[in-house]
Amino acid sequence: NTSGIRSFLGQVDRADTWDLDLLEAHISGTFSSGYETGLLVEASPIPELYRQFGNTPERFKKFARLISVLYLKLSNTVEDIVELDLELLGSAQLRVQFRGRRPQFAVNEAPSILEFEGICPLSE
Repeated sequence: NTSGIRSFLGQVDRADTWDLDLLEAHISGTFSSGYETGLLVEASPIPELYRQFGNTPERFKKFARLISVLYLKLSNTVEDIVELDLELLGSAQLRVQFRGRRPQFAVNEAPSILEFEGICPLSE
């Protein structure tokens, strides 16, 4: 199900569908190659969190950051979070800029870097 990523990115070309499926699999923790997946992420918790704490923007941003880190780590999506910037754009969107280091799966290969930048709609 790539509806979460597609809602971030809007309309995409058919050629990009495979790339979105791959990105969705990485973010959801589906590709854990040899590691237990742990938490399987199927939807973003951010819109619901905004409904509960949107009236206090600074508190919302702290909770959004915390739950994002928890989901990324517990799903084994990344081992280290290099960058996670969240910025409210009015009351309808959250700008997300993320870079994280994947777990190292092979001794002779450096871990890959997963990067994402997009807009999370808060009204879903």
